[in-house]
Parts: sequence; C-alpha cells; structure tokens
Amino acid sequence: MIRYFGYGWLILLCAIVVNVIAKKVGVLTWYSWLQGEPLTVLGAMFMFIVYPAMFGALVYLFEQV
Repeated sequence: MIRYFGYGWLILLCAIVVNVIAKKVGVLTWYSWLQGEPLTVLGAMFMFIVYPAMFGALVYLFEQV
C-alpha cells in the first residue's frame, strides 16, 4: 500500500516539473488543452505518447529500486 502511495507522489512531482518545462518550451499540456487551446500535432504527440511513456518509465524505474 505504501509503495503505491510512493508511486503517486513520484508521478505528481514529476508531472509538476514536466508541465513547467513544457509550458516554458511552448508545448501544449493537458491543462491548457482542457482550457480550450487548440490541439497541435506536437502537442498531441506530447500528451498521448511522450507524457504517458515518461510516467510509465518512471514507475518502472521506481519498481527496480
């Protein structure tokens, strides 16, 4: 149970960092898309491929520890 709580915190902290970086670079984030910004090809690739893959890899690495 505590392990899953750790996963949640890890994903949350990483998501905050990734969203700040994405905003500075100009890539569309989930929040800005839900607020009505138009979806671009780069934004869609980031949100539907890169973002989930990053968090999947993060949990995988956390599992190895």
